Amino acid sequence: MDKEYDVVLGFDVLEHILDLQNFLVQIEKSVRKYFIFQVPVKRKIKSPNPLFDGHSHYFTEQSIKELFKDKFEVKYLKVSGFRQFARGPEMLIVIEKI
Repeated sequence: MDKEYDVVLGFDVLEHILDLQNFLVQIEKSVRKYFIFQVPVKRKIKSPNPLFDGHSHYFTEQSIKELFKDKFEVKYLKVSGFRQFARGPEMLIVIEKI
């Protein structure tokens, strides 16, 4: 992204990104204030391909905090119950650029 935005949304995207370090550089450039995103957690996904379910990464509350700790502060983090946000448990996160 070539511009800065006050708020950037990313739902069910982060787990698919191969290069998280490059993503962090890009999101830091693009976010002026907040990044709001959601990732699946605690899933037992049955994939048509038992060797790869399409997710390059899995996250926990601690790993999300660790991933963004240098440039963002977690303002809200909620792990949902089954089908509360989507098909399964999800983690909704609001982080603010520091």
